[in-house]
Amino acid sequence: MLRDSLSPATRVLGVTWVHSSSGLKMPLRGLAAALREVNATRAPAQRVILVVDGAHGLGADDPRVAETGIDVLAAALHKWILAPRGTGIVWARRELWDHMRPVVPSFQSEELFNAWIQQRAPRRPFPAAYFGLGGFQAYEHVWAIPAAEARIQMLNGRLREELAAMPRVRLHTPRDPALSAGITAFEVEGLSPEAVVGKLRERRILASTSPYHPTYPRVSFGIANSEADVDRTVAAIRALG
Repeated sequence: MLRDSLSPATRVLGVTWVHSSSGLKMPLRGLAAALREVNATRAPAQRVILVVDGAHGLGADDPRVAETGIDVLAAALHKWILAPRGTGIVWARRELWDHMRPVVPSFQSEELFNAWIQQRAPRRPFPAAYFGLGGFQAYEHVWAIPAAEARIQMLNGRLREELAAMPRVRLHTPRDPALSAGITAFEVEGLSPEAVVGKLRERRILASTSPYHPTYPRVSFGIANSEADVDRTVAAIRALG
């Protein structure tokens, strides 16, 4: 299917690592391997670059992006990395940097945005939040990253296993850890997504709907959560169905 979607004119293939609508995690290594086979038949200037939106994957899944075979990864850091909103990261293979240039800054800072519009250097001083990724440092040093990933996978996997066993709940996120990360999307028969989110909020459980069509209720558990949080959420959803 991937090969069929590429034409001789294709130069960039963009994919989302973890879909925020369904929680589906794309198999980056498999995609990169398939693309290498395509590129093996092309001249260097005609090869396809694999660009990944890693916002919902970085920090919740394996961060060793250089080993996946992808070419470029861009991600916001305020999600699983817990850095300030407006911060982000771009990783790329060394040979690609000569072909790249920054074009759009964070819209969280009026000064950075105005400097971009006016094509000038930003005025100083800059907010420290944009340069000191304190959330990332805490994430890296207080929790070993592999342990954090395992914790996130365990908690969210625990939720998915319970939801899959509920007769009036339809789980949209794969249960396979290879195809899921920290987002769980589901439906409760007879209730709209907004109703599910509202009823969970009444029980002091924060869920959300996705800004897509169709939209589903979503729940996520991070390193600050416990097994008891998962079990309380499971009990609340079971009571809805």
